[in-house]
This record gives sequence, C-alpha cells and structure tokens, in this order.
Amino acid sequence: GGGGPPPPPPLVPFSGGLRPTLTFISAAGPSKGADGAIQSPFEEAVEVKAGEGELAFTPETVDEVLNEIRPYLIADGGNCRVVSVDAASGDVELQLEGACGTCPSSTVTMKQGIERVLRENFGARLGQVISVQPVAAELLTVDMCEKLLAPVRPAVEGLGGSVKVTSVEDATGTVTLKYSGPDKLVYGIELTLMDNELVRKVVVE
Repeated sequence: GGGGPPPPPPLVPFSGGLRPTLTFISAAGPSKGADGAIQSPFEEAVEVKAGEGELAFTPETVDEVLNEIRPYLIADGGNCRVVSVDAASGDVELQLEGACGTCPSSTVTMKQGIERVLRENFGARLGQVISVQPVAAELLTVDMCEKLLAPVRPAVEGLGGSVKVTSVEDATGTVTLKYSGPDKLVYGIELTLMDNELVRKVVVE
C-alpha cells in the first residue's frame, strides 16, 4: 500500500483561550539590563556619549542626557528644563514642570533620579542639582491697569478729564474704564492698555 507521510493536522483558529500577543517596541528600543529586563534610568543610569573622549559639561549636553529620562517624566505628567549650567562650580539649575513641579514628594524623587543620571555622565564635575521654581504667571488686575495708565494720566487730567479702572476680567483680558474728558484721548488710552499682552479688550463707560 502507499504508506506516505500522514496528512498535516487541520488549521485551528484562535479560540477564546488563545489570543495572539503583539508587543510594540520603539525604534531605539528600551534599555535592558544584563538579564534582559527593561530598566528605568532612575534605578540604573543611562550613559550618553558625545563622540570621542569626555562628555562636555554644557547646557546642551546636560539637556541631551536628560532626554534619556524625559519619557519617564512625561509619563508621570511632568518634564524638566535646564535653566543654567555653571561649569566652574558644576551646579545645574533645573525647572521641574507639570506634575513634577507641583508635588513635593515627586519633586524629591525626580531630583534624585535626575541627579543620579547626571552624576553617571559627568562624574565629579557635577556639583549640586538645584530645583528652580518657575516665575508665577502675571495676572491682570486693577492695580496693574492703573500703573499702565500712569504715563497718560497727567495728559488726561491736564485737559480736565479723569480716568479710572472700574473692573478687569483676567479670563477674557477685558478692562472696563470710567472716563470723562476729550474723546480724542480715548484711543490713546486704549492703546496704552493694550500694549500689555494680557489686555485684549478695553470698554470705556
């Protein structure tokens, strides 16, 4: 008889208990340790080399090193920005942004992780890593608008007029004035206020 090879088994579609697993890896690929496990740079610092020899200690190279950990910062809703690098003292000033800058415990954790990565790359040249608080955003207020009007107020009053800020809406950038005096001065008053980027509309009553 024709004792040929047995027929191949029939193809079985994926059942509920068997699902294909797809793993997406970035082009660069995650950093892995000797055991193949993906590592966080906060546990094991990642070295960044800039060509041959020692890595230069500049704002640009510090920023390059920080690019290695930015994905982890962004994943936690934050980021960091290099404010200054003092090559003489080795001090690096950083501004923690987003969640990193508003949560006290997060600030400490991130600062320690950042310092470890920088220390791995710059060694003894690194001094202190200093967290710098961002400058508070300026708000549109009545006092601010009154100060903006100070240069034109003598001209208004010299012509027998008066101008007073009655209200402001910071959200819309609207400034409401109570004004009396020559109509020809109104345009100049409006321009004076709108020279400030926070002022988007002037209402004269």
